[in-house]
Amino acid sequence: MKTLAFGALAVGTWLVLSGQPANQPSNSPRVSDAVLVGAAAPHDARAAAAHSIEPLSAITLTQVVQQYCVVCHNNALLTGNVSMERFDVAKAADNAQTAERMIRKLRAGMMPPPGIPRPGGDTLLQLVTTLEDNVDAAAKANPNLGVRRFERLSRDEYNRVIKDILDLDIDSKAWLPPDVLMASFDNMAPAQLLTTTLLDSFMRAASEVSRLAVGNPAAALVSVRHQVPSEESQHAWDHIEGTTFGTRGGFVVTQNFPVDGDYVFLIETNFGDKRVDEEVDISIDGDRVALVPLEHAGGGEIPVKRTAPIFVKAGQHQVSAAFVNKIEGMYEDRFSPAKWSASGTPRQVRRGSRVSSTSRI
Repeated sequence: MKTLAFGALAVGTWLVLSGQPANQPSNSPRVSDAVLVGAAAPHDARAAAAHSIEPLSAITLTQVVQQYCVVCHNNALLTGNVSMERFDVAKAADNAQTAERMIRKLRAGMMPPPGIPRPGGDTLLQLVTTLEDNVDAAAKANPNLGVRRFERLSRDEYNRVIKDILDLDIDSKAWLPPDVLMASFDNMAPAQLLTTTLLDSFMRAASEVSRLAVGNPAAALVSVRHQVPSEESQHAWDHIEGTTFGTRGGFVVTQNFPVDGDYVFLIETNFGDKRVDEEVDISIDGDRVALVPLEHAGGGEIPVKRTAPIFVKAGQHQVSAAFVNKIEGMYEDRFSPAKWSASGTPRQVRRGSRVSSTSRI
């Protein structure tokens, strides 16, 4: 008998025997018109498909299941808590959970297990392929998307969505109530109940965000004040991130300008009885728009300084105010740095600085 070597797979050729071979005893059974196929169980699915004889019907594959699978998976043994006594390959979609388990085991080559008889040729490959086709066709014809709980955006998620869509930095805490935590998460669907009050809050937030995004041509004269806490030093030696290069100290804020127009920036400071000769850099989105001199001979408060009207387009902009760095080296901070003692400081003396903007439309 001839053999064909294919990788690690040896497959015998077809041998047709007609009549009785000369070397066969006369009392042995007569083999007539028989086909002998020598084929080992394939290790490669594609190699098995290449040597397939003919497609097997669902009825035949069901018989294979009954012959090789029900030995262990029956009502008496319930191996793996699975019984296949009534399993029908043609109706695999009716028992999709069992079919999926069979597919995973067959694809992994785990069933039948070692030492248990298994069918030859590409029978197992045809079985798992037929199961997959039947289950997939049923799922495609009648998709089941399952049940999804109601889910909304948390406050942090709302902030990020507005940033991604409108490129606006907002704080939704101004409009939305705190989120309920579940398992230390604030976006768990079972805890995200929708009430009338919460729906009103989202509507109010959407209204405010829309105004920030498109502006308000009918905006009236407004004034916004940004004040630095008195315990923070504003005459620091270090450059503050976000302020213009070549400056020190100061602060950066995000300001919403409701409409295209001219805006006036005011600077209020208090150096006490110290002599002052400084300049304050006012910048919008990193570009200097004004340089305000601060000169004070000591005694009393410095008068409020105003900039000339500055045109600013509507939208959200980053506004910074910082001292111009005139010299290199150490500065004597006149704004009560954290290392200095505040004891004995008159309560009526307010240290710090304020910058406010007033729109002129």
